[in-house]
Amino acid sequence: MYKAINNYIDTITTTTLYANNIRLLRRALLIFLLCNTLLLLSYAKTLYGAHSYFLPLEKHSNSVLNFFNLLEKPNMAANWKFFVGGQILSIIACLFLPYKRLSTILVYFFTMSLYYKTIPIQNGGFNLLVIVLFLLIFMDENADAVKHPVLKTINITISNFAVWAARFQIIILYIVASYFKLFGQTWLNGTAFYYVLYNDTYSLPFIKNLLISNSFFIHAITWFALIFQLLFPVLVWFKKIKPFILFLGILFHLMIIFVMGITDFGIIMIIMYLLFYVPKFLNQKANS
Repeated sequence: MYKAINNYIDTITTTTLYANNIRLLRRALLIFLLCNTLLLLSYAKTLYGAHSYFLPLEKHSNSVLNFFNLLEKPNMAANWKFFVGGQILSIIACLFLPYKRLSTILVYFFTMSLYYKTIPIQNGGFNLLVIVLFLLIFMDENADAVKHPVLKTINITISNFAVWAARFQIIILYIVASYFKLFGQTWLNGTAFYYVLYNDTYSLPFIKNLLISNSFFIHAITWFALIFQLLFPVLVWFKKIKPFILFLGILFHLMIIFVMGITDFGIIMIIMYLLFYVPKFLNQKANS
């Protein structure tokens, strides 16, 4: 037992275990953020400007949060283009230039500033994204390239633990989601998806008309969602069935995208699966 623990500690302090996971996760998150910002450009002034529809958040004494809350100040909100442009430029720099950690810090700052301005309309997916984006600052796909032995050990250890911390966020999300579902009768009796379809905010008209009268699919989808979220935190750690569990997760989140219309949440969750597994064909591309 002691030898196994010692070997594991030696591994996580001397080996960059998740280089391809980090590399692909960084690219995927940055591309998503870039596309999301470009899609919102026509609404950017309304979202982030001095006359935004969003009321200022409640004042607090947390200086860190105030630092990310700069767009609540009218004089800063008038310069919203600086924040949007800064996010776009820092994403491009992070994608194509060296010094990934520095550019990731800049991406995080600008993303958090825009996020706090529009927090009333954000969902759990974007909440998760900004947490993982912060942890991405500490991830380094080239951690073992540091020459100084002490700094190399520190860098590798921090990078490996940051990946585990990000994985833990995914696990917590599923545990909390499934835990509260167990207290609702509609999830247990298989009718929850029926009420989702009846909510115009979280359903697409075509899908609604197709499934609303099909009790078999309503029960099947409801129970699939509940069982998947209950089992994911346990089964994802078994190597042999991990690809299958992640495949089911992709189907689950594609359903959220195309049935419920919550596109950003579904895409973000699929991207997060890169923390757990990288298919061989993507591994080859990352190494080339």
